[in-house]
Amino acid sequence: MQVEDVHKRMDDLIKERNLTPYQLAKQMGVTPSSIYNMKKRGTMPTIETVEKFCQALDISMSDFFTFADTSANTRYVSSDESKLLDNFRAISLHGRERLQAYAEGILATERQKEA
Repeated sequence: MQVEDVHKRMDDLIKERNLTPYQLAKQMGVTPSSIYNMKKRGTMPTIETVEKFCQALDISMSDFFTFADTSANTRYVSSDESKLLDNFRAISLHGRERLQAYAEGILATERQKEA
């Protein structure tokens, strides 16, 4: 994987989540200048930096590096599940927490009806 690919992947994920460099840096626990300098210099981020990036965006390292072949990523996921996952990834952490609580409430209601 080329450094340009890694930077593009990072940019795409940042854009998907509507994050500013400042917000990303804060979530990663680094300074905004460190992110800016990495891009400006065109250097490959370290594994530790990519790991922090993935943690900040709540994705796995595997998700980060397997973006090239999306058909392989969705092979075992239905289109409805894929849409739901895309929406989940695009919302804020607070929104994700609310969505999780809502989903748990739906499950609890359905289980009560089955009992």
